[in-house]
Order: sequence, then C-alpha cells, then structure tokens
Amino acid sequence: MFGTIFWGALLLVIAFIVGIRAVPAVSIDPTVLLIGAVVALGCLLVVAGVAAALRRPRR
Repeated sequence: MFGTIFWGALLLVIAFIVGIRAVPAVSIDPTVLLIGAVVALGCLLVVAGVAAALRRPRR
C-alpha cells in the first residue's frame, strides 16, 4: 500500500510541475516548488498512515 501511495503522489507532483512549466505566464521558483512538494508528500503519507492504522482491526 505504501508503494502505491508514494508512486501516485510522485506522479501527481511531476504532472503538476509539467503543467506549471507549460503555462508561460506563471513563474514559480523551483526551490519553493520542491519544498512545497516535499511538505505535501509528507502530509499525504502521514494521513495515509493514520487511515491505515484506523482501518486495522483491533486485537
């Protein structure tokens, strides 16, 4: 499950970067974009971990 979430999030980030670069009127600093992507991926992984822990049956 972790691999699916990780690769899906990575593909979303790449698609977002390609989309931003395709629009010539928008200019974003690549460093800020990278920091934002890392923070967003971290938050997504934390939420996915919490969701997986809540769905696990209690012993």
